[in-house]
Amino acid sequence: MMQRLGDLLLVRQGERHQVFYFLGLFFLVGAGMALGRGASEALFFKRFGIEYLPLMYLFSCFSLCLVSLLYAAFVDRLPSEKFYRIFFTLLALLLFANWFAITFSNSELVYPVFFLLYEVASELLLVHSAVYINQTFIQTQSKRLTPVILAGHQVGVITGGVFLAAASPVLGVVNMMLVWVTLLLLAWLLV
Repeated sequence: MMQRLGDLLLVRQGERHQVFYFLGLFFLVGAGMALGRGASEALFFKRFGIEYLPLMYLFSCFSLCLVSLLYAAFVDRLPSEKFYRIFFTLLALLLFANWFAITFSNSELVYPVFFLLYEVASELLLVHSAVYINQTFIQTQSKRLTPVILAGHQVGVITGGVFLAAASPVLGVVNMMLVWVTLLLLAWLLV
């Protein structure tokens, strides 16, 4: 059965271990991104509505420019696995700090910060995922296996979205941040 599936997806015998690793990693990242997007938008729109969205996208552009410059300065100096571990750790700490601030403070500024954190993290994860795939596989493997590997991300996004819809009435939208932190820690362990 696995042989036929591998043949159908153009995954060769010696590549299966790596492909399953990437599928698992990207599944966790995708599920976390679905939780982050849903939670950040719901919390922001509930407090501020859509009228501040253009301003948030402007802040997002500036934030992405700064983070992209930092990323470009360090991406070639670190192995992709080490960068992922650092990034997952920082993102988990920032998410936990933001959850703590939302839960225990009355400041309205924590919601735009969470919105920006998601926007920047999602872009950076997409860029670094491509770098990681290209550093791991040779060019012909990368071209052949990238669609299969990125399917893991899409399945994760779908699963995360279904989980968000089912669990947020029970756990609360704010606590989806803690679930995202848990997924980041699992991805950290996988890397």
